[in-house]
This record gives sequence, C-alpha cells and structure tokens, in this order.
Amino acid sequence: VVDCSGSMTGDSIAQARKAIEEILQTLDSEDYFNITLFGSGHKLLFRKPKQATGKYIKQAIKFVSGLNADMGGTEIQSALASTIRSEGPANYANHILLITDGEVYDHDRIIKTVKGHDHRVFAIGVGSSVSEAFIEQLSSATGGASEFVSPRENMAERIVNQFNRIKQPPVGDIQVSWPVKTTREYRTIEDHLFLNDTLHVMAWFDEPVSGDVSLSFKLGNTFMHQSIHVDAKRVEESDVISRVGAGHWLKTLDEDQAAKLAEDYQLVTEHTSCVLTKVRAEEQKAQGLPKLKKIDHMLSAGWGGSGSVMYSMSVSDFDGGSDDDIPFGGVDFSSYDRSVSQVSEKISNANRYVDGAHE
Repeated sequence: VVDCSGSMTGDSIAQARKAIEEILQTLDSEDYFNITLFGSGHKLLFRKPKQATGKYIKQAIKFVSGLNADMGGTEIQSALASTIRSEGPANYANHILLITDGEVYDHDRIIKTVKGHDHRVFAIGVGSSVSEAFIEQLSSATGGASEFVSPRENMAERIVNQFNRIKQPPVGDIQVSWPVKTTREYRTIEDHLFLNDTLHVMAWFDEPVSGDVSLSFKLGNTFMHQSIHVDAKRVEESDVISRVGAGHWLKTLDEDQAAKLAEDYQLVTEHTSCVLTKVRAEEQKAQGLPKLKKIDHMLSAGWGGSGSVMYSMSVSDFDGGSDDDIPFGGVDFSSYDRSVSQVSEKISNANRYVDGAHE
C-alpha cells in the first residue's frame, strides 16, 4: 500500500518507488501480492492478489515505474479497507506493507479499521517529516513492525528487515524475570517481538539488584530463554537513565499521575511547563521594550517537493571560508544560520534565495 498524496512529492515518492522495486525482486514464486496506491482516492493493480511469477512481477514493475505523488489528499482508511477486502488465498497469511509519510488525520479510526481484521501491518515511514506516532501505533496494534527511512538513506537494508519480519512468526508470551521484586516496570514492546529487534526494559526497585535477569518467549511452537547477570547500582532521580525510564513510564499513567512524575523527574512534557531565565550582567541588560521578530516557519527538507536533502551540516560551518568550502558553488551562505537542503540539481545557477526556497 503506497502513499501517492501530494505531501509525498520529491524525496519521499522517489524512495517509495525504489522501495517497491526492491520488494518485488525479493518475493518468492509461491507468494501472492498486490499493489494499492492511494491519495484522495485509491486504486489496486489487480482485483485480487496474483502469484509472484515473472509475468505479474514484470507487469507490476512497469506499473510502479510511473509512480508519482499526484493523487491529491491522504485517504488511507479506504485504501486499507479495500486492500483487506482483496485478500489472498484462504490458506495464506495476510500481511500489509505500508509505505507512507504518515501525514493523515483521525489516527484512532484508521487503526480501528485495520485492527479488526487478521492482517499484520509492516510500515515503512519515508521522508524527514514522518508521523512516527501513527506509524508505530498502527504497526503495533496489528502485530506488525515499523521502520523509518531518512532522506537519501539507502532503503534496501530496512526493506530486507521488514521482509524478514513478515516471513517469521511474531515472538509471543514475553516474560521478564528479575532477581528481586520491582516496584514498577515498563518495556518498549508489550506483546510482540521479532528476531533482531531490541527490547528495552526499565524497572524500579527498593533494594539493590544483583543476580540474573531472564527473558523468556515463544517463537512459533518453541519456547526460548535468555539471561544476563546484573549488579545494578543505586541512581538518583536526576540520573539520565532514570529520567529516560520515567519518560517511558509516564505513557502508562493518567494525566494527574503523569504530571507529577514529569515534575519529579524534571521532564518537559505536555503536562509540564518549562521556563528558562537568562541572567545578564548589568551592562548587558536591555534598555527598552523587546521587539517582535517574525521567524519564518521551516519545512522539513524534502517535504512536498520543497527540496532534496544533500547535506546535514549547518551552513555556519562554511562562514568565512573560500568558495571551494561551500558545497553549492557561487552562493554565499554566511548570513544563514540554519541547515540547508539542495532545492535544485542545478543549484549552482541560482542567484538568490527567498525564505530558504529556490527561485
């Protein structure tokens, strides 16, 4: 299922096109597949999934070669529903590989639509402005997994990871045992895990911890067990690890409890306020009232075709250097203090910028 909405223009749709070609090349001949494109509406390559033989693979590659972000808005719910209705043979497991920048609304309704069916969603979030929360929630709710790809990043490795996950059963019955009693515990993955995934577990104790921490889980019909010896020292609430753990823990709390925990651990969240005060020397203090300064809103590099990411360093690195130090010859960036993305393959011909966009 591929997002072809206008917000995918530029880097995102180019990476999506490349991803689909990689995917088609990795299908086994006994697999069945289909391709759904969506924007304001949606369309399917086939009415029903086809077996991944040479004939249909060639037809699919030709279909996606002209893939563009020209389908308007982002009506993902109807596209997912239509994909679910066109499921494959009865004796096959159904999986959805979703490629999108996640710029959709009404997340809960979309997740509810998919969750009620026996389809695992494996999502690839592309671009530099992905809605990570939606992608992660959709994948997790359906027993799938998510991956995120930044602009100009090679997608091949992430795609292989996703296909390895699709072809394996999820890990279930996850249990973590501690040598002493915990006062509270949080883990980043609750009910499903895939091989080569990393599971972070945070726990709080009233006494020192020394002994073996064990992880047990079920992979298919096989029970597996891992353990590691730990000698944990006491840490204060201001410790970085404690604050990271508290940040995860507050996701499980109600608003009042989350607000108190955030204040105790000095976390900046939607439940707390952060006030910064800069104390100036007497001779540096302002003499008059502050002036209002309008700061232009910055778009994520590559969003909506606004640019193409080439460099991640700040342009201030080039301040005062020679022309040879500037990656885009003939343009002086010394007056800019923000990161720059290439907005044209022939940017050397540019002679002026307005609000960071190439004219």
